[in-house]
Amino acid sequence: MQFKFKIFTWLLSILFVVITILFFIFKIAFLSLPKSEIEFESSAFKDEVSVYKNQYSIPHIISKNEADAYFMLGFLHAQDRLWQMETLRRKANGTLSEVLGKEYVELDVFNRLIGFNRISKQIYSSLDEQSKNILDYYTNGINFFIEENKKRLPFEFNTLDFKPNKWIPQDCIAIFRLFAFEESSSFWNDLAMSEIAETILVDKAKQLLPYYNLTAPFIFDEQSSVYQSVKSDTTQKKDSINIPIIKTAYNSLFKEGTQEFSQISKSFQKIKEKHYQTNAVIGSTAWSIKNNQNKNAVLVSDLHLPLTLPPSLYQIHITSSEFNVVGLSLPGTPLILNGRNDFVSWGIANAMFDDIDFYSEKVDSANSDYYYNSKNKKLKFKFIPDTLKIKNQVDSVFYIRLAERSAVISDLQNLNDINVNNPKFKQTVTSKYTITFNWTGQYKSDEFLANNKILKSKSWYQIKA
Repeated sequence: MQFKFKIFTWLLSILFVVITILFFIFKIAFLSLPKSEIEFESSAFKDEVSVYKNQYSIPHIISKNEADAYFMLGFLHAQDRLWQMETLRRKANGTLSEVLGKEYVELDVFNRLIGFNRISKQIYSSLDEQSKNILDYYTNGINFFIEENKKRLPFEFNTLDFKPNKWIPQDCIAIFRLFAFEESSSFWNDLAMSEIAETILVDKAKQLLPYYNLTAPFIFDEQSSVYQSVKSDTTQKKDSINIPIIKTAYNSLFKEGTQEFSQISKSFQKIKEKHYQTNAVIGSTAWSIKNNQNKNAVLVSDLHLPLTLPPSLYQIHITSSEFNVVGLSLPGTPLILNGRNDFVSWGIANAMFDDIDFYSEKVDSANSDYYYNSKNKKLKFKFIPDTLKIKNQVDSVFYIRLAERSAVISDLQNLNDINVNNPKFKQTVTSKYTITFNWTGQYKSDEFLANNKILKSKSWYQIKA
């Protein structure tokens, strides 16, 4: 009898432990799950806003003005995708190692050298006032959700023991530029081409480049500037085409064979394989078909993005006094990339353009703090001290070298054996290769204003404008 009692007690103890663990798991799993019905007030609202979700949990925002619509979009993005957004923000700004540890130091340094945070600040200063207002409405919605749900944040925040910082408009810009970079294969392709050229020399490498014959099909109108530009390029003799890889204003970069560039390239490839696995090489689908009898048309726009959980995009339906839109938004931004309103539809596709070029800067042999630009003018590198906060480690400082075009990205390879226990990274200067880059994503543009105008467009001509 005593033996049976011990077995019963033992089983009861196990059952209690299992129930406790299950309760803890379910509590964490459903901690941030939104309630089926919520009601709140905020001084940020200009009028009353309603949100309904269909059987697939796709939200429909109904507002009387676009300010409240963008506020609610930010709120809903945060409600459903806050951890995804936080990860994207930290990746773009190079602060992942602050919460995930030293394994992400190299990625953080790489993204700071690319300069998403610097680019976003420059772009924000040039934005139209309406764009700044849109970003303010959207980030206010995110921050309102965070403030109202400090104890009901996604479990990742509790597990890693930190709270998200306040969102700012520059975070949205940095995330969008990160999205653009991840969808471009040019950075990695040009590195590969550079390695090939260094191995087999430039003349042989040129033979690998495609040559477009103008007698082949062409999608641009013959009067367009794009056509004239391509015609001018493609009518050159094949042998005279400049190899679209690392460019230099002085003696050939590939005059002598060396393994030095291969080492630099391997540093970047390691980051790509670990942190930048995208489906950009597949491309996207975009086409339309028109019925001439009833003048109806169908647009198909399929973004071949990686299969992730959660997905890269977020479905939304917004009805306001200014527009009625159904489409795919990008969490962390107020942009609706693919969609339709009551009059038009639009979509985007990965055009696979070569949007990045590498350059080897000519460093002054007498003083490596100076270099010569393309006009052979002697300039001094700008050294910016940057601090990396690393989880469970002391803060570390490294220097970003800025040239006219960009930061010297080959300095990633110069941070030899990054010692996260050392307050200051060992940093040397590569004697032969000082590589910078020129990327279209560095240029100032205003996608937020353009996207807002597209949402309100009533014809193809308005979208085109």
